[in-house]
Amino acid sequence: MIPLEKSRPKAAEATRLRRERSLTGLTLLLNKVRSAYRSFTTGVDVPRRHLKNCQLGIFDWNGTLVDDLPLVLESVARIFKHFKTPIPHDLATKYREQITANFSKFYHHHGIPSHITAEEMNAQRVKFFKKYRSCTRLRAHAKQVLTFCKALGSVQIGIVSAEVNELLRKGLRDLEIEEYFDFVWADTRDKTAALEDACDAFEVHPSRTFYVDDTCEGVRASAATGVIPVALVTPTSYAPEALLREEARAKKAIIITDLAQIKQLI
Repeated sequence: MIPLEKSRPKAAEATRLRRERSLTGLTLLLNKVRSAYRSFTTGVDVPRRHLKNCQLGIFDWNGTLVDDLPLVLESVARIFKHFKTPIPHDLATKYREQITANFSKFYHHHGIPSHITAEEMNAQRVKFFKKYRSCTRLRAHAKQVLTFCKALGSVQIGIVSAEVNELLRKGLRDLEIEEYFDFVWADTRDKTAALEDACDAFEVHPSRTFYVDDTCEGVRASAATGVIPVALVTPTSYAPEALLREEARAKKAIIITDLAQIKQLI
């Protein structure tokens, strides 16, 4: 006996296949629309990726936990003035596109003599921020996210930053968030090595670790170590928004526009 499915006339079979293909196409389109809507409403650009299994959460400091880009740009201008070097034209754009944790390269590239050391530049930065430290503000929802992570009890929290240790420690105390962190690593010049060291020190696999940063360098460092990169894209991120989004998508990073979205992902 011939099975019913096999006995269908060819015309009917062709009609059935066309309907199935049409329904499949509609399903795919609907899924794309749903994914786009989730991205629009949550700001998380990478669908279905989350941080639920993470045991170690690491944050950058400047531009990530603190919203300090305008203040930092003023300190950069002061450093150029102190060393009697013309301030680069369109400083904000150049700084956001070019600055890295190895910051002395930026200053030397734009005219500060090569014999001027990073320590000498940082001395001027410290002087500036001591005077204007009251202007430093936490980024929106930073404290709520840290409180949430700490309350979970299953996620250890740390900082990996290029900021001067003295300024970072002072900032943590002034903003009353020092107690939230299991470790704080400042003066970082190589974020890739620092993230690897953090995973080793806390015996957590990189795939169970996330790093939140507002720079292309931070996204690249995370991806290079196997840590889950989380790119914070805002108008005051250190990297320009378009550039950071492009890098984040290339490295398959999670893109957020507000720190509060970390809670959704965890």
